Amino acid sequence: MDVNWILIRQTLYTMCATLSLIGAVVLLVRSRGNRARRFHAYSMIFCCVAYFARNLGMLLSGEEEKMFGMMNVWVLITGNFLVMLLSLYPLEAVRPGWLDGKKALKFSMPYVGTIAFYFLGTWLAGDGIFPLSGWGDWWEHVGSFNVGCRLLLFLSFCLYFCAILWFIYRSESRYRRWLETCPLDGVSIEKGSWLPFYAYGLLLILLGYLYYVFVGFHPWVLLYHNVMLQLFLFYTFYKVLFYDTPFHEAFSENISEQQTAMPFEPAACSGLSDTGIREKWKSYKEDIAHWFETERPYLREGFQLKDVGERFPLNRSYISRIFNEGYGKSFSLVVRDYRLREAERLLREERTLSIAQVAERCGFASSSSFIRVFVSTHGGTTPRQYREQIVDNS
Repeated sequence: MDVNWILIRQTLYTMCATLSLIGAVVLLVRSRGNRARRFHAYSMIFCCVAYFARNLGMLLSGEEEKMFGMMNVWVLITGNFLVMLLSLYPLEAVRPGWLDGKKALKFSMPYVGTIAFYFLGTWLAGDGIFPLSGWGDWWEHVGSFNVGCRLLLFLSFCLYFCAILWFIYRSESRYRRWLETCPLDGVSIEKGSWLPFYAYGLLLILLGYLYYVFVGFHPWVLLYHNVMLQLFLFYTFYKVLFYDTPFHEAFSENISEQQTAMPFEPAACSGLSDTGIREKWKSYKEDIAHWFETERPYLREGFQLKDVGERFPLNRSYISRIFNEGYGKSFSLVVRDYRLREAERLLREERTLSIAQVAERCGFASSSSFIRVFVSTHGGTTPRQYREQIVDNS
């Protein structure tokens, strides 16, 4: 039985365009100042436009195969642009607010420059855009400017694709290292964030795209590529919509604390000199330290930076600066040290408590995370060994 590929592709494109448009609208409505959601919505809008253009091209010409010839210029350009758009979400999720207009211009320069160079060169040479029928045709024209610039377009694609994979890998590694030193309730180091699945999805989409670039059109590959792309968009849409960040909130706060540009609290710092600002930091730091010593909120399960903001009338960025400047370390590390100090006291004075009970009373997610942090900060000594040394010395 012959398969009606034209009908299948038209149905698939219509469905994909509709789902991409709905997803983009929902993300834009729910963005509420969340730039990461808006960036991902832009990727879905581009997919919607691309699917609509493909469908329109099939209706007008009925020959979609020409759109997916070997080293097709438009496949290279659109694929490159989509990878650029898809790289914006992880970048914004990991470093919120970092990408401004100037950085965006620098980020897009390899892509824009390569395209401009290609079209300007073919125009001056009077070459035009011609299709390649196969590898024999490619080798015949490999020394020409036209085909050489197509290789540059593909290298630009590889540059962006490898950059996003490297960025995700680096961010995930940093997140796991942070979890080892600052364990959180209900968060597994082995599980990590969902951001690596973003990279896995891109790699699955890449397989179909590479076939387009180096071989050309094939209906089964087209079906695979579009199904993978839609599964990727559906999965990421769900994650982006229901989670403000791929990481735990405390890690995102830790990243914000390390940004070079931190806004001061307007009400607290307006009109003050550097000396005045430092004095206010010192005053607030003393208030926070008194709160920590008397009420010990750090022992509460899931204690976070926003809990400090609920106690003191300051924004999160300003509180972060108070910890960084006043304590010389981030909020997460300060809380960790307070918990370890309490754990040392319990190990010394409450010798009937088990290690698991000590971990629970000190706000650690589990006894294993408590032991891991304790060992890393006590020169390899475990809580049990620490208690035994106290007993031997008493």
